Amino acid sequence: MERALSDSAKASTEGTGESGLSMEAMYVKILEYMEAHRPYLDEKFSLADMAAAIGTNKAYVSRTVNTMYGNNFCQFVNYYRIQYAADMMRKDRRLKVLEVSMMSGFHSVASFNMAFKLYMNDLPSEFTRNFHSKSLSIPVEPGQ
Repeated sequence: MERALSDSAKASTEGTGESGLSMEAMYVKILEYMEAHRPYLDEKFSLADMAAAIGTNKAYVSRTVNTMYGNNFCQFVNYYRIQYAADMMRKDRRLKVLEVSMMSGFHSVASFNMAFKLYMNDLPSEFTRNFHSKSLSIPVEPGQ
């Protein structure tokens, strides 16, 4: 009887981490933290920082991101950085690639270019050129 109870207790907590949250709930907490605090803009932001911020351990954050996002924590953070960078580039075409890379949390322009190409299928300079040439070629109706 005692063994059956411990087996059922183990089964009911499977998929939860040290904090007691299910992996899905932990992932929501991670996403909410990323959106609300934008920690990815700090080039030193780490797995340990995320774990401390949301009250769990590095292993559980890593496992949650790997399972729910399908890539590792660094790739997850870089996705946010690239989305932020692309948004900045859409808003201000005068920004230089070096400026955008540093403002979006990258250590170097080389790592920024590689990540940008991976997520956006263009280098940053190509993205800016393509985006702004498309926005300039939108026909304007007479009388507008």
